[in-house]
Amino acid sequence: QGHSSAMPTCMARDGAQLYYELHGYPSHPRVLYLPSTGSDLRKVPSIAHSPLARAFRLLCYDVRGTGRSDKVPAPTWPPPSMAVFVCDALDLLQAVGWESCHVFGCSFGGCVGLLLAMQHPGVVRSLCVVCAHAGVPGGGESPLAPLDRLSVEARVRRMVELADTRRDQAWFNSAQGAGLLAFAIRAESEVCSEVGYLE
Repeated sequence: QGHSSAMPTCMARDGAQLYYELHGYPSHPRVLYLPSTGSDLRKVPSIAHSPLARAFRLLCYDVRGTGRSDKVPAPTWPPPSMAVFVCDALDLLQAVGWESCHVFGCSFGGCVGLLLAMQHPGVVRSLCVVCAHAGVPGGGESPLAPLDRLSVEARVRRMVELADTRRDQAWFNSAQGAGLLAFAIRAESEVCSEVGYLE
């Protein structure tokens, strides 16, 4: 219908290249989508295939370290922190010329959205947060951070477990569980291999 466009990358303030896309009609209300951990716009369906892309002018992107955005950390970059992810969101908005917009954050993206709204309230017209939390007690590491240190197989299995607590060992031993896990590991391995995570 001619209302979607793949956009070039945006350079964040520290030099990281962030891949982003704009979907929907320019006249529609503007929404910045802050994705969850491990999101990748190459995975179908993505947020770009949702009703949001038909009802709003949707700005979505691959978080640094995922998808087609730069891997992190690079030697000259600061250690990834919530402040860095908030700055990435601001840099994306500046790149597309949006002074303010509605913000929809999912999971990790919801945490970024909360900070964005707190620190830059003039940018956020409204905020929708799904499956997120307001922080880690004591300011420590996110409970999901250890997943990044696991092998692809172990990480995918843990994410499948976390997605539905009914998935116990018996479920993983079933044909359905074994099939889903094998499919998920294969898909994740292909994406990781394509972007160089398995080097």
